[in-house]
Amino acid sequence: MQTAKALFHPDIESHQIGYKSEVRIRTGENKRHRADFILAAVDEGIQTFGPRRILVEVQGGGETNNTGSISRHLEQWAQETKDNVFLRKSVGAGTIETNAWRRLQEQLFAKATTAKKTGCGFAVLLGEVVFDYVANTIPEIHTLQMAKEDRGWDMAFIVFREKHLNPDRQVSSGAVELELDTEKTIYTKLETLLAILLTRGWFSPEAFAGDYKTLSGEKMRLRDDGTIEPIPLQ
Repeated sequence: MQTAKALFHPDIESHQIGYKSEVRIRTGENKRHRADFILAAVDEGIQTFGPRRILVEVQGGGETNNTGSISRHLEQWAQETKDNVFLRKSVGAGTIETNAWRRLQEQLFAKATTAKKTGCGFAVLLGEVVFDYVANTIPEIHTLQMAKEDRGWDMAFIVFREKHLNPDRQVSSGAVELELDTEKTIYTKLETLLAILLTRGWFSPEAFAGDYKTLSGEKMRLRDDGTIEPIPLQ
């Protein structure tokens, strides 16, 4: 419901939202992917901010490292406490955000473009850990923000964070509460985001010049100006 309100309208109600999950979509002539969800505003009477049908992908924090510590911690939790306070304790493990970002890029260039060509929108639900990694990788992402009321956007980063609890309110059981991070959530145009992705990289001629070895064993020196100089064998 939080996602639907962020994508469609804050006054939307549950009976006005339709969803499908694990939907097979065609992303090429002979290529198909699965979409996590497709959300739709099924009530023609409600006005929406942007597209009325949106392909939604859910991206967590990435794989974790130190999985052995995590497994042992969970086993102890399951056998002894089943308590959220225990579950929150640090076990010295972290997330591998770079892998989540790689998957997201594949989703942008395949699923998001398919949604756009079909006249629909694309949104990714992600935690603040991954979003911070993406924002650090592409600092220009903050310049893409459009007002969601503009109705011209077709791409959104919907960012969630763990709800901050009062120190005296320790929830001992139940789901960990998440809330929308409105400051980090971004509405934009897919083509603008993809254009920024295509500008990544840097002029780096030194990587392509230098000493090479041929597959037959000779050594060659390739200079910045494109000339090639054989290197005598010592």
